[in-house]
Amino acid sequence: MSTRIKLLSENVANMIAAGEVVERPASVVKELVENALDAEAARVHVDIEAGGRNLVRVTDDGIGMTQDDALLSLERHATSKILSEKDLFSVATMGFRGEAIPAIASVSKFTLRTCARGADAGTEIYVEGGTLMGVEPAAVPPGTEISVHRLFFNTPGRRKFLRSPETELTHVVETLTRLALPREGVFFRLRQEDKTLLQVARDADLPQRIASLLGPDAARSLVPLEYDGGPFRLSGYVSGPQTTRSNTANFFVYCNGRFLRDRLITHAINAGYRGHILKGRYPTVVLMIDIPAELVDVNVHPTKSEVRFRQPSGIYEGIVEAVDRTLRHRFGAPDARPAFSVPTANPGFGRPPSPPAAVVGESAGTPNAAPWPVSHVEQTPAQGTALDADEYANAPQVRYVDAHGPAVADVEESAEVIQERQRIQAALERFATTQRTAPLFGDVPRPATRAEDVAVRVDADPNAPVGTTDAPDSYGVFSRFAIVGQVFANYILCETREGGGVLLMIDAHAAHERILFEKLKTEYEHAGVAVQRQLVPIVMELRPAEAKAVLKAQGELAKVGIDIEEFGQGTFRITGIPSLLSASQAEETVRECVDRLLEAGQNAPLTHVTDDFLSTVACHSAVRSGQELTVGQMREILRGLDRIDGSGSCPHGRPTVWSIPLMEIEKRFKRR
Repeated sequence: MSTRIKLLSENVANMIAAGEVVERPASVVKELVENALDAEAARVHVDIEAGGRNLVRVTDDGIGMTQDDALLSLERHATSKILSEKDLFSVATMGFRGEAIPAIASVSKFTLRTCARGADAGTEIYVEGGTLMGVEPAAVPPGTEISVHRLFFNTPGRRKFLRSPETELTHVVETLTRLALPREGVFFRLRQEDKTLLQVARDADLPQRIASLLGPDAARSLVPLEYDGGPFRLSGYVSGPQTTRSNTANFFVYCNGRFLRDRLITHAINAGYRGHILKGRYPTVVLMIDIPAELVDVNVHPTKSEVRFRQPSGIYEGIVEAVDRTLRHRFGAPDARPAFSVPTANPGFGRPPSPPAAVVGESAGTPNAAPWPVSHVEQTPAQGTALDADEYANAPQVRYVDAHGPAVADVEESAEVIQERQRIQAALERFATTQRTAPLFGDVPRPATRAEDVAVRVDADPNAPVGTTDAPDSYGVFSRFAIVGQVFANYILCETREGGGVLLMIDAHAAHERILFEKLKTEYEHAGVAVQRQLVPIVMELRPAEAKAVLKAQGELAKVGIDIEEFGQGTFRITGIPSLLSASQAEETVRECVDRLLEAGQNAPLTHVTDDFLSTVACHSAVRSGQELTVGQMREILRGLDRIDGSGSCPHGRPTVWSIPLMEIEKRFKRR
């Protein structure tokens, strides 16, 4: 190897550029289709062979090129889209670098056929491995057709990294889907070996394009989103909490029509969905960001899939607010009451609940119990789907569906049961508004000396008789249930005869976590989270990126009860932790908070990470799965649920309660 510096040849420079711009056949499709869109095309046809390994052909009816322009397009950094440095900061086209065409031509057998609008004849140019092989006139309709044969034929080391034709085809379909989705007024068609794989009509609007490209089921699950953020505007569609995926493949985010993969925006979408869906699940989102070109820099990455916003925090906050507000408006607050209502206290109910026959899972091994939350009832529904509470109350009949077979005969409810359900509903309406202002707990004691002794608190007598309820609160829902016991050291069983009879199963950890989260949130919004000082500080090591994130968020961490300070190079000590948290859980909790900071990125406002901090503290402070509870502890959970705003889930999105109507149980046992 020579140690002298030399200027690379044009062809080698193009091949290096191809390594940045052209990763696989889908990259070729992206670059050529973007050029077609910039050329004002109304029709774009994409034809491929072997997933694009053997051929990618893109044909458009755009403005076309003259012979001189066509030849110039093969030169690096030759473009019609920018002229000066100033233009770089107001780019309004999909492409502007002038790198794609020469880069693709340098690693393929490349044919360009084009004709400018109004010209008498067109031009055909053939390039092989970056070498111009021929230029001649051709009979070509107005527009441009580019054929890329044998991608990476001259770089075997690159070609061997291409995947199977099926895998490459999948990437091509995904790429064209992203390009076609926001482009109303443009016809798109994808064919492989004369078989049409994707087609979108020119006059299809955004909802129709979503249905065509993502499927009718995905389209039906979406609701419109609109938000005016001053200098920018958000529009598009988001899916409801019931429709989720295990990855972010259905995140379609566009800035001025350009598809983005941006960590800040992804985190903002997830923050907007926090509490609405389960952690680790992701929605379908089609989001359009319209912003003046001078407020966004697209000259960041060769593939232009990343951008920089001049005011990233404003974009972040706008997306969080827009998503959360849309979901609350369309589906109710994440803590809203369930579709199938749980019976609530009502002076009009004359029948007290009957005690259960037996106790399951009571243990006296846990002497202390702490307050908790519960709420959300995930109902075993009639007709296979949850009914709206009003519809259920007014329905004269209910059809039950066997999960393993056809529907059985209709079962008619008595007028008394229907009237009782209507009364329950009225009480629930009062509960939904009144409980928002109720204190989380009446009197929460300060933590004991040993933090592990305060994981659970008991106000009631642990040996209180099972099958009884507290004196009913005016609008209490859960306190009206008689406790049956605990099963699998995780779930609390309760029953009531009111409203036709309901069996309730509560996830103790999820419920307790929600209650503690609401308590911490209330403290945070007022005087700050109560802190217990550590006589012996907890010392922990952090990587440079983690240390930087902690130093930036020190003030916000202190507000959530975590006092942490630098203690040498890469070393930190924790001098205070939230009162609810065990000292043994402190380091793990702090590390999880640091992970949330790194996930959010440096541009995310710290205030939007606060809920992550609080939910992490609540999760580590809550009763553990597998912990056996006394009757008093279980009753405290029910009380806690009545004191918070009807929570449907834990802060991570898991449901807290599942209810089964007595009629469903009796139907299963063939009593109906």
